[in-house]
This record gives sequence, structure tokens and C-alpha cells, in this order.
Amino acid sequence: MYWSDWGSNPKIERAGMDGSSRKVIIDMNKTNITWPNGLAIDYYNDRLFWVDAKHHLLASCDFNGENINIVVMHSDVLRHPYDVVVFQDEVFWSDWQEPALRSVNKFTGEYQDYFEKYLRSPYPFGIAVWQNSTQPLGQNYCENSECDHIGVATPGRNCSCLRPEGQSIECADTEFTCMDGACIPSSQVNDSIAQCVDGDDEMNTVVCIHGYQPSTNGTCVDIDECKEWTLHKCSQECVNVIGSFLCRCSEGFELLNHTKCKALGSPPLILSVHDHSIRKFNITSNESILVYTDLANPAALDIAVKDGMLFWSDITDDTIMM
Repeated sequence: MYWSDWGSNPKIERAGMDGSSRKVIIDMNKTNITWPNGLAIDYYNDRLFWVDAKHHLLASCDFNGENINIVVMHSDVLRHPYDVVVFQDEVFWSDWQEPALRSVNKFTGEYQDYFEKYLRSPYPFGIAVWQNSTQPLGQNYCENSECDHIGVATPGRNCSCLRPEGQSIECADTEFTCMDGACIPSSQVNDSIAQCVDGDDEMNTVVCIHGYQPSTNGTCVDIDECKEWTLHKCSQECVNVIGSFLCRCSEGFELLNHTKCKALGSPPLILSVHDHSIRKFNITSNESILVYTDLANPAALDIAVKDGMLFWSDITDDTIMM
């Protein structure tokens, strides 16, 4: 899971669903960050997108906070961005200083003028995309767990058991125990990436021709272009070949122009919280439809696409509705 934090030390952090392996991945030492608001995951490119209202910024990075790409940084485009969502090759956001929903290309930052949806005042809050491809099916690593209470996925494709507060938790035989008591997969020990908060899991010039890079044993190995997201521009899967790459699409998509994956099936819908109501926009037909109205003060929203469920929080009633 990923979250943003304002405060005196603004940052973006990540952790396992059990709270383990907590790590700051974006802070002021890496890039301009002051008011990080919405976060969105691009599941097909393994990228994290965020908007910063102070710097009028839309940016992305990999899941480790590296390979930062500034998509847009302009006060005329992003005046006070609040929430953000990714669909195919586009990024959509809501803005507090103008009642509108807009989008740009996630690779180039090119403004998508075909989608510019103005709303009635006041400004919109959370947004989400409803389309069968936005939440790809994954493996449930807790499906066969023997957890007494709740099982959650953790880094390393493992399952961690959560217990009520006050009950002790011991790391499994296949896990490493950090000094703060957190559990991480043993495979992540001494891999040059500190997972424990205190870094206790990591206590332990060759010249290559173009297309190759030095390895740890002093030889040259092929560069995997698919690890450099800004090089291949594949919407989803990138397959590395010597000196080049190929783009592939998951089931339910078709490949266009060698790199773009277009979703098949139902037309994508952008849902937004706005003015005591929830609306949906068909970005294919540009049609606007009212879903719910006369709500107290809805803020964030999310979707369970497979189950066809919509959830939202209300900051006046202090409730989560569905």
C-alpha cells in the first residue's frame, strides 16, 4: 500500500498490507514535493503517479521511488490538483481551483483536449475509473493460509496473518525478523535494498559497449530496456530482446501502434465526487450521468469492479457508504 503525507516533512511512503517493510520512497531529497495529494497505481507499467498542488505537478516513479518522470509541471494546467487516476495511456485528475476534469498522456504530458469536462461549482473531490480492465486479477497469496483472523498480502508474494492488538506475532521460518519486529521475506536480505526501517537486512570499473552494462562479477550483460519505463513506452507488458523490445497486452486488450494497449469490452467511465453528488462520465461519448445526489459531504471514492460495487466516504456523517 502507498500513501502521501504533508506535514513538516512531506513524503510518499509504502508498506506491506501488514505494515511491514515501511519505507519512504519520495521526499524533498529526491524531487519537488510539498502538498502531495492523490496517488494512483498504473498496474500494467508498475508505476505510481501523484499530483502536488503546491508545485502544480503531475509525476510518476517506479514502486521503489526511482526513475522519476515529471509528466506535467505548469500552473495553467494543474492549478490545485486533488485526486488522480490512470486509465490506459492517460492520466485524469480533479482540480480544486476549477470545477473540471482533465487528462494528459501519461508518457508525454500532452494535453488531451477531447476530454475536458466542466462541472458546476464547487470543486470536485475524489475520482475513479470504472472499467473491467482497471483492476487486473492477481493471485491471492492468502487463499490457502491458516490465519486465525485476517490474512493480507505482503512484499515477496507472501501472506501475513494479522491478529487483534495485544497478541504477539512471530515471523515465519521463511522470513527475516527486523530489529523493530517487522517480518520480511528472507529472499530480500542482502539484496542491496534495505527493507527494514533500520536497514539491518543489509548489514553485510568495467567498460561495456552500447546496449550492455557491467555486472557484479566484472562482466558485461545486456541492458534490459523493459526496466527503464521511459525507454519502451509500452502500455502494459514489455518483453526485452537483444538491442530492442516488444510490447504485449493482457487478455481483454488489443495492441495498437506497437506500444498502446486498448481495453476491450464496456466503455470506460470516470466517476467523480462533486457538489453533494456522484456523477459518471463516458469518455467515449462524453455523456454525463448522475449516479447519486443529496449526499451530505462525500469526499473520496473507490470501486470494486469485479463485484460492481461503489464505495465512498462522507466527512460530515463520518461514514463509509456503498
